[in-house]
Amino acid sequence: AAWCPRPGCGRATLLGSTPETAAAAEALCACDERFCGVCGGDAHAPVACGAAAVWTSTLAAREGGGSDVVEAGEGETVRQVKKCPNPRCGVATEKSGGCNYMACFRCGERWCWHCGQWGGGPSRRPPPHHLFVCNEPESTWAALKDDGRIAFYAERAANHLASRQFAKRQVATARRRATQIVERSADPDGAWLPAAAALVERCRGTLAWSYAHAYAEPDDAKRQLFACAQKQLEVFTEELSGLSERSPTEAAAAKQRIVFLTAALAKYRANIAEWEEVVAAGEGGVS
Repeated sequence: AAWCPRPGCGRATLLGSTPETAAAAEALCACDERFCGVCGGDAHAPVACGAAAVWTSTLAAREGGGSDVVEAGEGETVRQVKKCPNPRCGVATEKSGGCNYMACFRCGERWCWHCGQWGGGPSRRPPPHHLFVCNEPESTWAALKDDGRIAFYAERAANHLASRQFAKRQVATARRRATQIVERSADPDGAWLPAAAALVERCRGTLAWSYAHAYAEPDDAKRQLFACAQKQLEVFTEELSGLSERSPTEAAAAKQRIVFLTAALAKYRANIAEWEEVVAAGEGGVS
């Protein structure tokens, strides 16, 4: 058992089925706080406790940050603001949802929240890549040992942490909408919607820590293999995030897809969270 680190909780929580010898033994308290049962910190799969501490101290030591977002504390609201990358626009844009693929309300262009690539609108520029194409730096590990490499991974981790805060609030919203779905339809069970929202929240945390793993991996081939699995997790997390944020009527219409994605995404997340075991077993590719 492990004590919940959430202030004011104090419950003793049993560890899950993941053994302590794994990268992270996650515990889920009755108060919905998910944490590492070994070090008591944030649940940090797929990195081990020592690597998580190094990553945290590395970010703390950075000067200037390099990120436009921060993770808010409990009860706080995350504000993520960036300028539209279209030089003829530049309007300040606040991201109020979980998706990192943006559409500017002023100029009509689409853009990647991670790197700012833009297009696909009135400018007739090619549409930007989706964010999951943006998870691997073009240079090798050896060529990115300076702060630019830290900034690359830290920015993407921070984006997912900020999206996780939104996802946490979305779970409560999904519960209310599930009740509305049951009341308005013949569906006797709306639990599939908050289950999907809760999984998105968990995947955001795993994705944030996955960039710490990628940052620490010195072998380019191994890191690229990991990036492929990471990319797949991001693809389905973004899709499920969008579907689970829809209105009760729209979510009910998409129930079949939401239920399918929830089951599939749980496997993709486990594949990343238990990466070292997956690779050791010769299953580095995601099926």
